[in-house]
Amino acid sequence: IDLLITDYSSLSIDYLGLRRPIIFYMPDFDKYNRVRGIHWSLPDEFPGDVALTEDEFGRLLKYVLTHGKLTEAGRRRQNSLFRRYFEREPGRASERLAARIRKMMDQAWPDPNGVHIMRRH
Repeated sequence: IDLLITDYSSLSIDYLGLRRPIIFYMPDFDKYNRVRGIHWSLPDEFPGDVALTEDEFGRLLKYVLTHGKLTEAGRRRQNSLFRRYFEREPGRASERLAARIRKMMDQAWPDPNGVHIMRRH
């Protein structure tokens, strides 16, 4: 998938890890926000380009398909939010997690009786 077109889906955060264009098409934003509520502020916390009308969507889609990238504003938001959600570049996450678990297993943990014991043998 070279481009994600979505509305309010949290799938956009998963897709953000790929560093590919995302266009949010939300022609019902006002009603949706009034009824369900939005956790992100518009457009600052949406990691990509945002279209609230069909005309905006058409213009953004044409731009992304022509240039192969988001608009400058969309790229800025996407880069900012990528840093927030993905402190480290994707890859080697399992290795980092395993190292963290090993480190925790090597710590002395107090038991309920106040005696420090080692969990790992």
